Amino acid sequence: MHRKYGVCHEYLTAMCESVVDSTHIKSLLKGALIDKINDREMFMKGIDYSYYYEAEWMLQFVL
Repeated sequence: MHRKYGVCHEYLTAMCESVVDSTHIKSLLKGALIDKINDREMFMKGIDYSYYYEAEWMLQFVL
């Protein structure tokens, strides 16, 4: 399995599960935290990845 796809799938699964139990999503997010809170490039990268994950999620219903 492609690394990005695996991470994307795990993230989306954790998002869906978080309605009932937020443990999984919290552990994923905690591992991804950085201290570059004022870094514009990191901020924009986060938005790009968010759109990427959302597109992957939508594709599972199309294909």
